[in-house]
Amino acid sequence: MLRELFTELLRDKANVRHIADMTTGADICYYTGDTHPPAGRWAPDLVLRNENGPVRLAELTRGARPLLLDLTGDGALAEGLAGAHDRVDAVTAHADAAPATALLLRPDGYVAWASSAPRPDRAVRHAALGRWFGAAA
Repeated sequence: MLRELFTELLRDKANVRHIADMTTGADICYYTGDTHPPAGRWAPDLVLRNENGPVRLAELTRGARPLLLDLTGDGALAEGLAGAHDRVDAVTAHADAAPATALLLRPDGYVAWASSAPRPDRAVRHAALGRWFGAAA
């Protein structure tokens, strides 16, 4: 009876995803103070396109450093990181079906801050950088 129940449950892809997330810890959501949906969650492994060609987000996070992912299209967000390059890496790229136009990732791959604005607010971004990775020296 239990075998039949699980067989039926595992036919639904949403149930399989839920079980996989629970067993890997990807269902954990940390409080970040940010209300954007990906904030506090594990960053999705997006396929990004930049000047070097396609790259997976997982490859960009291998160095276990904070990462600002600028998906705004013009790179202005990443360029505006003056005084933070010693603490945060920045990458400008394009991605289909990205959950935001900007993502600030913690070294463990969780999203510390996100924005969907075409031009994310610079003051809000700097506040998030300071809160998570310290003030500029």
